[in-house]
Amino acid sequence: MLISASSTSVSSFVKAEVIKSSAKHNLKANEILITKQPEDVAVCVGTGALFYIQAEGENLSYQWQVYTGFAYVDINGAESDSYLSPPVETEMNGSLYRCVITDGSETKIYSESGKLTVSVNPTIISDPESVSLWENGTAVFEVAATGGGLSYAWFTDRGAGPEYIEGANSSKLTLNKVGTDLRGQSYTCDVISSCGTITSASAELSVHQASLCMASYDKSSGKNVIVIALDKSENYPVIDSFRVYRDGLQIGRMVGSDYSVFIDNSSHPESESYSYSIAVRGFDGNVTPLAQAHKTVLLSQDEQESAITINWNAYEGAGITEYAIYRGTAKDALELVTTVSDGIYSFTDLNPPVAEKLFYQIEMHWVSCFPSARTSEDVDLSSNLLEVENVITSLQKLAAGKINVYPNPAREYISVEGLQAGDAVSIMDLSGRVVKLLDGSQNTLSLSGLEDGMYILEVNNQAGRRSVPIIVK
Repeated sequence: MLISASSTSVSSFVKAEVIKSSAKHNLKANEILITKQPEDVAVCVGTGALFYIQAEGENLSYQWQVYTGFAYVDINGAESDSYLSPPVETEMNGSLYRCVITDGSETKIYSESGKLTVSVNPTIISDPESVSLWENGTAVFEVAATGGGLSYAWFTDRGAGPEYIEGANSSKLTLNKVGTDLRGQSYTCDVISSCGTITSASAELSVHQASLCMASYDKSSGKNVIVIALDKSENYPVIDSFRVYRDGLQIGRMVGSDYSVFIDNSSHPESESYSYSIAVRGFDGNVTPLAQAHKTVLLSQDEQESAITINWNAYEGAGITEYAIYRGTAKDALELVTTVSDGIYSFTDLNPPVAEKLFYQIEMHWVSCFPSARTSEDVDLSSNLLEVENVITSLQKLAAGKINVYPNPAREYISVEGLQAGDAVSIMDLSGRVVKLLDGSQNTLSLSGLEDGMYILEVNNQAGRRSVPIIVK
């Protein structure tokens, strides 16, 4: 324990060595000479204060006194050339101490006074609090402490022990433009004084990134819809607003909430696929970098195929497990046809229902985003709604009568009910080109030489023309 006395330090109640003058003092009888006056002493609360004096004379005795504010009074038992006080308290700050020296002839002299300065041990009044913010935001940690001559040192812990933060030497630590690389780190502050060092409690830093839930299709408006959903179980910082971006350009703004839906009224989902992203503006005014983009699925018909073939692009921004293909004769009456795994982006409808128009839509199956924040406004992740002309149905309307073909689909042979003598039987592709002529006298017809696909079997006679679609597979 070091006890400061002005610019002189005294170690553990041990008196400093007296440096005597080389000049010899020739004392007269009954003369007392003080060669070292008591010095000011500064100590910490709970520590004893040591005052001492050096004097020359015969048969010297000592009595230390303390000033009470009105007069100096003797201190019981303080009768040597040094005095060590009991552990000091803050109320003793500024006290004055002197020594009365008496020689054998009862001659007395009084020393100068030494002043006691009591320094308060550092005490933390409030620890730094944990901070939760959005990426690119500002984190502020602050400690409040009492004590004399305080200084500060901040440390961070990445998991391998505290590391000093260079230049972080005030009661407040401010981190600007916080990135996700600081996520999960903890921060402590050492409060330092002449009376010792005390370490604050640890404060955690949580850094959140902007995250788009999905970019989908809204049937009611026929436009793309952007869904932002936050998991309510997370301790998200307060949000001022969401910024919506399409293909890198901001197109909208939404007031922050747990669940937000934005309809892109300027989109054309029936003809174009878009890439959407968001950014979050916190209440500190900082805006996050753009979140991972989500790209919508554009469903279209392959006009080069003779059958009904639909194509789509992969959804980007989420892990898709499969694509579900829906079909219906009305927009609001779609039924599941089949599912295909991710990596397959085309489907040929070999057995469409009888209707002039058909409607198709793709629904993406995936691990949904933050389901705990979802509400009754749930939106399915889906493509645009595609309307196609049913070519087979149009051809069927031209048929002059009804004939039955089975099996259908078929591989090698088909049987035809309703053929009559003299009927001319032909098979055409969907462009109207005749690819096979058959003998109408036989009810069972060979399909050899035909590639897999959809065809029209046509029967001609004097009564007219009849046709029926067939599928070879």
